[in-house]
Amino acid sequence: MERCPVCRARLKGEPLCVRCGCDWSLPLQIEQRAQYLERNAVMRVAKGELAQAEQVLDEALRLKASPLLSALLAFVREQQSAGRELQQAEQGAGKTLRSRASARLRELLKFVHANQG
Repeated sequence: MERCPVCRARLKGEPLCVRCGCDWSLPLQIEQRAQYLERNAVMRVAKGELAQAEQVLDEALRLKASPLLSALLAFVREQQSAGRELQQAEQGAGKTLRSRASARLRELLKFVHANQG
């Protein structure tokens, strides 16, 4: 926040407006926290920490509306959904492979049993 929202005077980095006396310390703290969370979320996405990034983005968006953060949150949720679908597909493939291996093992045991003797 560079200018006082009430009288438009420059704040010059101070939380109190020199012209109208409004105290903007709390909104400035919220703005700083939102900026910190935004950087933290981007870092977590870059590291692949999608669940943590989603939590940080939710908090950041509660503090400050941002098209960038909204788009990043949509991306994170999309990636998480794709990851879950891939994991389910891999689990299904694993069951299929185990089932095939079990069938092959049964056939091998039948063959060994039939050829004993």
